[in-house]
Amino acid sequence: MPKDKKTIKNTSSQQLIVPFRLHMRVFYELNGEIFIISIIQNTTSPFELEFVCTCKEKSTEISSSASTAIITLYQEIFGKRTEYSGPAIMGFYNDQIIERLLQNVTFFPIYIKIQSFLVVVSNIGYSKNNAGNGFTSSILTKFQKKHSFVLQQIKNNTCILRIYHESNIVAQFEDETPTNVWKKSGINKKFDGIDLFGITHSSVQTILQNPPKNNILRICTVDEWNNFEILQQAFDRHIKLEKLKKRHY
Repeated sequence: MPKDKKTIKNTSSQQLIVPFRLHMRVFYELNGEIFIISIIQNTTSPFELEFVCTCKEKSTEISSSASTAIITLYQEIFGKRTEYSGPAIMGFYNDQIIERLLQNVTFFPIYIKIQSFLVVVSNIGYSKNNAGNGFTSSILTKFQKKHSFVLQQIKNNTCILRIYHESNIVAQFEDETPTNVWKKSGINKKFDGIDLFGITHSSVQTILQNPPKNNILRICTVDEWNNFEILQQAFDRHIKLEKLKKRHY
């Protein structure tokens, strides 16, 4: 069981992968007490994970980040303004823990930063020209003045945008190209749809330009994001571990 050590405080410049697993629980000793951080499913938005921290008989409200959960409960119990990094507490700066968490992981979603947007590529589909059927990515943006989850897919040679408010589909657009389907949505007009799909990013292009012999690369779909044990060969062959910079809390 990990304990409170100085090493977790010296992580401001380190980059890390964040291999969260649904229902994952981490036990950590802080100031002589055992804190447990649990990862749970967001009930209103099935595409997001949330965190709860418990110690003794106390428990936090559901939090959107591990850091918020651990800091809130620690300060409540000890009355101190000490702050801890949730990813560090959960062991995401420990190479041995990361190695164990990534055992048998077949694909790790590709995270792409496009100005203020974070695009997550969760499936690769091939065609003779570029991305093809099966390509799947997602992006968070505003639609009808509300924060929305946009699922982007290529199916049957058609580009599809499916827009969710929480878990409800509120709009769907289809066209022949990523550029045109985004134009139909009427939002994010200053961006090219092919960029918002994530297709033009160098990491994605590297994969698209080196397809498997049978042009089939099964990768996790959105419905399978919480099951990270799907295709080892995809991870080994194509995906360099995309690293997310640690947030400062």
